[in-house]
Amino acid sequence: MRKTYLTDSTILSVYDFHNDEKIFLGKLLYGVSIEDQTFRFDEGQRIITSKIKSQNNLEFITKSNSCYVIDAEPNHFELRLSEFVVMRHLLLSPQEVIEAREKLEREDTEKLH
Repeated sequence: MRKTYLTDSTILSVYDFHNDEKIFLGKLLYGVSIEDQTFRFDEGQRIITSKIKSQNNLEFITKSNSCYVIDAEPNHFELRLSEFVVMRHLLLSPQEVIEAREKLEREDTEKLH
């Protein structure tokens, strides 16, 4: 199986909310390509995978049967479905999502005062 190797990896746990209930939708992998045997990604390209189907140490198989290998223990990040949609569309990093989240919270606070 051809593999894609990632650095700066984060496991994304995506949640939605319905009637104040937190609903788990799945885990995906975010990272930056450092080598790609599938020839789909350029070096340095940000990647957000499909749902993680299985994990064996630092190797992940996704729902689309792609194999990703990360170079270190991943970070973990929880986000809302709406944040994930924007993250995937703009290929944002988890840190950029956190910055956007904090900016929106500051703006909401300012509007209330």
